[in-house]
Amino acid sequence: RFGLPFSKLTSPISDHIKLPIKWICKMDRITNDKEFSKIFSNDPYAGGSKVKLRFIRTYMNFKPAKEPEEFDSCDVLFLQPEKDTWTTFETSKTFYEKIKAKKKLVILKNCGHAPYQENGLTTMKTEIQKYLNEIKK
Repeated sequence: RFGLPFSKLTSPISDHIKLPIKWICKMDRITNDKEFSKIFSNDPYAGGSKVKLRFIRTYMNFKPAKEPEEFDSCDVLFLQPEKDTWTTFETSKTFYEKIKAKKKLVILKNCGHAPYQENGLTTMKTEIQKYLNEIKK
């Protein structure tokens, strides 16, 4: 509520500051396996990596070139992990429904936000490959 307006005011002095991603995000929700989430959170290339506050500020204030109601540039493959507690389908559903382009929703069974569990992982790989094969035609 206060962070974004405050970040605009302090951007000249705060934009260059780097913080670990795990300080900014709820890394315990990246997967539904608490032990793996801890590993992910501390990995120097994942949750343990650092990001500049400028990135967070501009990401949170991003305005798309096209709203989803206008987006028809390509087909959309929408992969939604079934057990995602970070970005639930209830959170994404309104956005998905607004997309103008031809779209396909695939629920990744048994997966959290970072879909590494089976059978969702295999489903994700299969659906991406099918999508890529279709657009090559």
